[in-house]
Amino acid sequence: METNKVKTKKVGICRREILVPEIKGSFKQIIQKAELGKLSLTDGDIKSGIRSSLRELWRASTRAVFLEGIRRETLIEGKHRLSVKCKECKRVMWIGAKERVKLKNGKLSKKAKSVFQVDHVHGCHPFTEYEDLGKFAKDLFHGELRVLCYSCHQSHTDKQSKAKRS
Repeated sequence: METNKVKTKKVGICRREILVPEIKGSFKQIIQKAELGKLSLTDGDIKSGIRSSLRELWRASTRAVFLEGIRRETLIEGKHRLSVKCKECKRVMWIGAKERVKLKNGKLSKKAKSVFQVDHVHGCHPFTEYEDLGKFAKDLFHGELRVLCYSCHQSHTDKQSKAKRS
């Protein structure tokens, strides 16, 4: 397998200076390289990569099917658009809408973000140990979902975090 020059490239969940192979590898191949000592990954890096891969799969499967089932065609800004409604504040938002959101420090975000979030009503089991992977995946893929606008999702997530810390 031929390689290119040394580049800083995102490999899985890390930024590393590596010889970039001509053929992109899967996360499994990256772990194999790490085991061979060709790429150093910490335990946390590996767990983060697994979590990210599962969330990516969730976005493409369960989340997509959920949104397909609840979206409605609505007249917004004089155009017929596919929309969803926030379960908390009842705000109607079109699927592709993005806006800069207010951050905790009071400033606006640099990038526009989706106006809605798909929320797990009861949250997901934390994936901190490898033994937790099954519970995390079950909650991620089979947990009860709802749509919240960005601000309602932030307040709901903050409440969940405070309850877990108590």
